[in-house]
Amino acid sequence: MKTKGKITECPVCGSEDLEQEKKETTVCVPYGTDRKLSETTYKCAECKTTFNDDSSLDVAIKSALESARKDSVKNILNYFSENRMNFAGMERALDLPQRTISRWKTEGAVDAPALALLRMIRTFPWLIEVADNKYERDISDSICLHYIADNIFRFRDNKVSHSGVGIHRDGEKTLVLGYAVVSGNNEVHIPDMSEAQSNETVIETWTMQ
Repeated sequence: MKTKGKITECPVCGSEDLEQEKKETTVCVPYGTDRKLSETTYKCAECKTTFNDDSSLDVAIKSALESARKDSVKNILNYFSENRMNFAGMERALDLPQRTISRWKTEGAVDAPALALLRMIRTFPWLIEVADNKYERDISDSICLHYIADNIFRFRDNKVSHSGVGIHRDGEKTLVLGYAVVSGNNEVHIPDMSEAQSNETVIETWTMQ
């Protein structure tokens, strides 16, 4: 039974001898601010059943998600502004109506497809350059490879924890990019072109030496 939103008896055996335990639940949204929720769990002293008020928790989680998503939109658009990513230029590249992104920033709330688009651009800003070049395949591949190369050296210089990756290209000369980076004091190995194989398709991952 519930009285004014509070559970007063066990839903299994009807006992009113209940123990309460409060614990924190964290609601996370990409690029948003984590929200802490307090969840109350009940345990029946008679039948040992553990349960909670699912309806109240669902409402709290829904509210926290909505708030965190608004934060994420604000954070993503602030990142674009701080990094001098021109909204008008982004709109042209993405075929969005004028002032769409400015409106998103003002309102702070967007629908699911728009939020997914913002997350992808925030994660891979070079997608704007791909769109600006009308998704032409060779140019897109070149932009992507430049991004990968930049990150290879960033991982190497900063010893960022990352798994090995192999990249291949078909052709008379096969270009191979491979790396494996681990955190800590372990060495970082980035192969040079002498390790690349030619005249065949290669998919290879280099490991730590």
